[in-house]
Amino acid sequence: MNISNIFSTTYLFNTDPGPFLPFAFKFMAIFFGTLVILGFVAKKIEDQNSFPPVKKFFYKLHRFLFTMGVLGLLYVFFREQGVYLLSTPILLPIWLVASLLWAGNILKYYFTDRPKREEELKNEADKKKYLPS
Repeated sequence: MNISNIFSTTYLFNTDPGPFLPFAFKFMAIFFGTLVILGFVAKKIEDQNSFPPVKKFFYKLHRFLFTMGVLGLLYVFFREQGVYLLSTPILLPIWLVASLLWAGNILKYYFTDRPKREEELKNEADKKKYLPS
């Protein structure tokens, strides 16, 4: 296969592209499996953390990693089994765009919303220090 064919519409919308090459199958299965495992790790960190902004970040992260990993593994499974329409190559760029948008949302929270929320909680704790209980 020529590399320029990857971006052609006939390839992207091919309903029977055939299974992956062995190297591509192993790489994708390991990559998506790693995403699922990292999702479980993020869930474990979320459960151990009690500070709300950090807990929310790991909640968003574990949902992202687990969901994208499972969707990727499903795509690999459907491609290997030759499932009509669910193995079309266009699904991988759609997955990539969705992943980038979701990751951008998580990064936006981490760098903009989380510091503001931490500052609010710190100010609230400082105010409570001087109030009678």
